[in-house]
Amino acid sequence: MNTLISKIAGSGVALTVGATSTALAKNSSLGGGNFSSITSETQFNRIPYKFDRIFKLKSTEKEDYGMLNENTKLKWRKRLADFHINKSKVRSLIFEKLVIKPIDDLNLTSHELSHADYIRDRITKLEENKVQPFMQEFYRECRRISSFVIGQAKHSNYYETEIKKFINPGKELEDRIARYWRDAWVGCSKSGSTTSIDIGWPDRDKIIEREPAEKAWSIKNQRV
Repeated sequence: MNTLISKIAGSGVALTVGATSTALAKNSSLGGGNFSSITSETQFNRIPYKFDRIFKLKSTEKEDYGMLNENTKLKWRKRLADFHINKSKVRSLIFEKLVIKPIDDLNLTSHELSHADYIRDRITKLEENKVQPFMQEFYRECRRISSFVIGQAKHSNYYETEIKKFINPGKELEDRIARYWRDAWVGCSKSGSTTSIDIGWPDRDKIIEREPAEKAWSIKNQRV
């Protein structure tokens, strides 16, 4: 059984295969279950499961950030603002570009940059005139993550294949990938916190191991 699939199975997620669709029941909402209806590796490998059906991620149903209603946009602004005030914990270069650099360019004071409400309100003010490109990009990254699939390695959007297309190869590739998944969870999950990562999330165990203040990521305090 696929490693990630098996972890999710152990968490009590139930997957049921129908003639034309796959129904997924999460233990948080539908009482749990198991994989008794599907047993062979061949069957798992034939069925792709999108991340947004498996994990508790923020909705990216709309194709574009600009299509969201104002209330939903406000929630995305708040998530970006919350992410930025903890920018010392951003682990990847990809999310440094998405989260840190655009907010630092808003010409806010150090005091304002330390408060999420100031950041959110500045973005809201800017978007009275037009949608901000950095909000588009942040939302687009989360939408991409939501579209990744597990369970079918040959799928065109299989998560392990796709991530290697935009994480630079070379030394410490495994660590860079784990850093990306850490930031992706903080940015795109409903909880936005590494203290509550869904079982089965890619590199969950590595994130939990390396995230604490006394561990490698915090000690090195660098982004790769």
